[in-house]
Amino acid sequence: MIEYCLTAVILCLVIVLSYERCLQAAFTYGRITSDLELYRAERAAFSLVRQEICFYAETVELQEDGAGNPVIVCQEPAPRRKVTYYTQSQGAANNVLYQKTKVEGKNAGINPLTPPDVTVTAWYVRKMTGNGLLIGIVLKEKKTGREKEFVEAVELGNGKVI
Repeated sequence: MIEYCLTAVILCLVIVLSYERCLQAAFTYGRITSDLELYRAERAAFSLVRQEICFYAETVELQEDGAGNPVIVCQEPAPRRKVTYYTQSQGAANNVLYQKTKVEGKNAGINPLTPPDVTVTAWYVRKMTGNGLLIGIVLKEKKTGREKEFVEAVELGNGKVI
Protein backbone atom coordinates (compact mmCIF):
# COMPACT_ATOMS: atom_id res chain seq x y z
CA MET A 1 0.00 0.00 0.00
CA ILE A 2 2.89 2.35 0.77
CA GLU A 3 4.29 1.73 -2.72
CA TYR A 4 0.99 2.79 -4.30
CA CYS A 5 0.84 5.96 -2.20
CA LEU A 6 4.46 6.79 -3.04
CA THR A 7 3.75 6.23 -6.76
CA ALA A 8 0.69 8.50 -6.55
CA VAL A 9 2.70 11.28 -4.85
CA ILE A 10 5.45 11.08 -7.49
CA LEU A 11 2.87 11.10 -10.27
CA CYS A 12 1.21 14.21 -8.78
CA LEU A 13 4.58 15.97 -8.56
CA VAL A 14 5.35 15.17 -12.19
CA ILE A 15 1.94 16.50 -13.26
CA VAL A 16 2.37 19.74 -11.28
CA LEU A 17 5.89 20.34 -12.59
CA SER A 18 4.94 19.60 -16.20
CA TYR A 19 1.81 21.78 -15.92
CA GLU A 20 3.92 24.87 -15.16
CA ARG A 21 6.22 24.08 -18.06
CA CYS A 22 3.26 23.58 -20.38
CA LEU A 23 1.78 26.94 -19.36
CA GLN A 24 5.14 28.62 -19.89
CA ALA A 25 5.50 26.94 -23.30
CA ALA A 26 2.00 28.08 -24.32
CA PHE A 27 2.78 31.65 -23.23
CA THR A 28 6.08 31.62 -25.14
CA TYR A 29 4.35 30.18 -28.22
CA GLY A 30 1.82 33.03 -28.13
CA ARG A 31 4.59 35.64 -27.95
CA ILE A 32 6.49 34.02 -30.81
CA THR A 33 3.44 33.85 -33.10
CA SER A 34 2.63 37.47 -32.26
CA ASP A 35 6.18 38.58 -33.10
CA LEU A 36 6.10 36.57 -36.34
CA GLU A 37 2.88 38.32 -37.36
CA LEU A 38 4.44 41.73 -36.68
CA TYR A 39 7.61 40.86 -38.65
CA ARG A 40 5.51 39.52 -41.54
CA ALA A 41 3.42 42.71 -41.64
CA GLU A 42 6.57 44.86 -41.57
CA ARG A 43 8.25 42.91 -44.38
CA ALA A 44 5.15 43.06 -46.56
CA ALA A 45 4.68 46.81 -46.11
CA PHE A 46 8.35 47.86 -46.29
CA SER A 47 9.13 45.71 -49.33
CA LEU A 48 6.68 47.73 -51.47
CA VAL A 49 7.86 51.07 -50.05
CA ARG A 50 11.52 50.12 -50.51
CA GLN A 51 10.98 48.87 -54.07
CA GLU A 52 9.16 52.05 -55.09
CA ILE A 53 11.73 54.40 -53.56
CA CYS A 54 14.84 52.49 -54.65
CA PHE A 55 13.96 51.54 -58.21
CA TYR A 56 11.06 53.51 -59.63
CA ALA A 57 10.91 56.99 -58.09
CA GLU A 58 12.38 59.93 -59.97
CA THR A 59 11.66 62.28 -57.07
CA VAL A 60 10.51 61.63 -53.52
CA GLU A 61 8.79 64.42 -51.64
CA LEU A 62 8.09 64.39 -47.92
CA GLN A 63 4.83 66.03 -46.89
CA GLU A 64 2.43 66.05 -43.94
CA ASP A 65 -1.29 65.43 -43.90
CA GLY A 66 -3.73 67.61 -41.97
CA ALA A 67 -3.05 65.75 -38.71
CA GLY A 68 0.74 66.15 -38.97
CA ASN A 69 1.38 62.57 -40.08
CA PRO A 70 4.11 62.04 -42.69
CA VAL A 71 3.28 61.35 -46.32
CA ILE A 72 5.76 60.04 -48.88
CA VAL A 73 5.02 61.09 -52.47
CA CYS A 74 7.01 59.25 -55.17
CA GLN A 75 6.90 60.64 -58.71
CA GLU A 76 7.86 58.25 -61.51
CA PRO A 77 9.11 59.49 -64.90
CA ALA A 78 6.78 57.54 -67.18
CA PRO A 79 3.83 57.20 -67.57
CA ARG A 80 3.49 60.10 -65.12
CA ARG A 81 2.62 57.85 -62.25
CA LYS A 82 2.54 59.10 -58.65
CA VAL A 83 2.64 56.73 -55.66
CA THR A 84 1.82 58.01 -52.17
CA TYR A 85 2.34 56.28 -48.80
CA TYR A 86 0.39 57.47 -45.76
CA THR A 87 -1.45 56.32 -42.64
CA GLN A 88 -5.09 56.87 -41.99
CA SER A 89 -7.31 56.00 -39.06
CA GLN A 90 -10.19 53.56 -39.48
CA GLY A 91 -11.62 54.05 -36.03
CA ALA A 92 -10.34 54.28 -32.48
CA ALA A 93 -6.57 53.63 -32.52
CA ASN A 94 -6.76 51.59 -35.70
CA ASN A 95 -4.33 53.14 -38.17
CA VAL A 96 -3.53 51.50 -41.47
CA LEU A 97 -0.60 52.16 -43.84
CA TYR A 98 -1.86 52.80 -47.38
CA GLN A 99 -0.36 52.96 -50.86
CA LYS A 100 -2.20 55.26 -53.28
CA THR A 101 -1.28 54.98 -56.96
CA LYS A 102 -2.39 57.69 -59.38
CA VAL A 103 -1.70 57.51 -63.12
CA GLU A 104 -2.52 60.61 -65.16
CA GLY A 105 -5.95 60.35 -66.72
CA LYS A 106 -7.09 57.45 -64.50
CA ASN A 107 -8.72 57.07 -61.11
CA ALA A 108 -6.44 56.55 -58.12
CA GLY A 109 -6.08 53.08 -56.66
CA ILE A 110 -5.71 52.76 -52.90
CA ASN A 111 -4.41 49.59 -51.23
CA PRO A 112 -3.86 48.85 -47.53
CA LEU A 113 -0.33 47.61 -46.81
CA THR A 114 -0.90 46.44 -43.23
CA PRO A 115 -3.14 43.46 -42.43
CA PRO A 116 -6.39 43.94 -40.48
CA ASP A 117 -5.03 42.29 -37.31
CA VAL A 118 -2.12 44.77 -37.07
CA THR A 119 -2.42 48.50 -36.41
CA VAL A 120 0.11 51.28 -37.03
CA THR A 121 0.68 53.21 -33.80
CA ALA A 122 3.46 55.46 -35.15
CA TRP A 123 4.90 56.28 -38.59
CA TYR A 124 7.74 58.67 -39.31
CA VAL A 125 10.00 59.60 -42.22
CA ARG A 126 13.17 61.70 -42.13
CA LYS A 127 15.51 62.82 -44.87
CA MET A 128 19.06 61.58 -44.45
CA THR A 129 22.15 63.09 -46.01
CA GLY A 130 22.38 62.47 -49.74
CA ASN A 131 19.46 60.69 -51.32
CA GLY A 132 18.28 58.58 -48.44
CA LEU A 133 15.29 58.31 -46.17
CA LEU A 134 14.97 56.95 -42.66
CA ILE A 135 11.57 55.31 -42.38
CA GLY A 136 10.19 54.10 -39.07
CA ILE A 137 6.97 52.33 -38.22
CA VAL A 138 5.58 51.00 -34.96
CA LEU A 139 3.19 48.08 -35.38
CA LYS A 140 0.87 46.63 -32.77
CA GLU A 141 -0.85 43.28 -32.95
CA LYS A 142 -4.45 43.68 -31.83
CA LYS A 143 -4.97 40.25 -30.27
CA THR A 144 -2.03 40.28 -27.85
CA GLY A 145 -1.25 43.99 -27.71
CA ARG A 146 2.44 43.34 -28.50
CA GLU A 147 4.15 46.27 -30.18
CA LYS A 148 7.42 46.51 -32.15
CA GLU A 149 9.25 49.37 -33.83
CA PHE A 150 10.91 48.85 -37.19
CA VAL A 151 13.36 51.36 -38.69
CA GLU A 152 14.95 51.17 -42.13
CA ALA A 153 17.27 53.39 -44.12
CA VAL A 154 16.31 53.47 -47.80
CA GLU A 155 18.57 54.94 -50.52
CA LEU A 156 17.09 56.25 -53.74
CA GLY A 157 18.66 54.41 -56.64
CA ASN A 158 17.47 56.58 -59.52
CA GLY A 159 16.10 59.78 -58.04
CA LYS A 160 16.37 62.48 -55.45
CA VAL A 161 14.63 63.58 -52.30
CA ILE A 162 13.05 67.04 -52.49
